[in-house]
Order: sequence, then structure tokens, then C-alpha cells
Amino acid sequence: AALTERLTCGLAKAGIPHRLGAFLTSPRVLADPNEKRAFGDRGCLAVEMEGLAVAQVCHEHGVPCASVRVVLDPVEHRLPDLSGAVDDRGEVRLRRLIRHVLARPGLIGDIPPMLRAARTAHGVLADVVRRMPPGYARLERSRAAQARAKSRSTDSIRPPLDARVD
Repeated sequence: AALTERLTCGLAKAGIPHRLGAFLTSPRVLADPNEKRAFGDRGCLAVEMEGLAVAQVCHEHGVPCASVRVVLDPVEHRLPDLSGAVDDRGEVRLRRLIRHVLARPGLIGDIPPMLRAARTAHGVLADVVRRMPPGYARLERSRAAQARAKSRSTDSIRPPLDARVD
């Protein structure tokens, strides 16, 4: 609770519009607007896929945890089904993506808007971290992120930044 209060205070001091509330964790991507609305009717601000696992590990190790989320796909936006492009680790593989899309030409028009939304969301999150007052958050390239960046092949698509709240 103290970390969440500190984070909320930092967002307010930085003049960053934000909402505080619960997220619902889903084991899969919710692509359909009607399905997203059904989860929204449960009183959650958003549905995400990673937060619960991160919070559980932090709890197990006695590490405080708070989350800042930027929404990639609003409720009314339908996401293209790219499940055939994702490997066992949940990473999008370029070769798989190309094969998946070529087998489903209707997806071709859906991908550029999704990529633009992802870039925008990434930029907004990076801006949030940059605008936070000193001591509240910092943008950091962890050793793991640096290693991923060095070993990144053209067969993998990953966001380049890790954000960490101090």
C-alpha cells in the first residue's frame, strides 16, 4: 500500500493523468470487444496477462510491488489473432508471424494499427517514467534487457525498455 501511495503521489506531482484500481489477469489475450466489456463489467480498470505472476513472485520474496499500465487496446478495439506467431515463451517470432499472416490475408490490415498502438503505448509509458519526480521511478536498462538487446535477432520482436519503480 505504501508503494502504491508513493507511486500515485509521484504521478500526481508529475501531472500525469492516472486512475487507481484493480486489474483482472487473464491467461490469454482478450481480442473481442464484447469479451473485454464482460470483464470490464466486473469493476476492473483493465485486463492484463502478467501482473498477477509478477505480484506473486514479489510477495513470495517480500518485495513491494506496484504497477503502472498503459492500455494498448481500448475496449472497442478488436485485436487480430496472432496466436500462431507466438512461441512457447510468449514471444512473437517474425517468421511465424509472416507464415501466420500469409495463411490469413485478412489480418494484414489489422497489424499496422496494432503496431502503431504498441509504439504509442510504449512511448507513453517511457514518458511517464521520465516525468516522474526524482526518487519515484527511473528508466533503466537492466542487465537482462541489455543482454536481450545484444542478442536480439530479426526473428524476435520485443520492447526495448524495462521500467522499474524505486
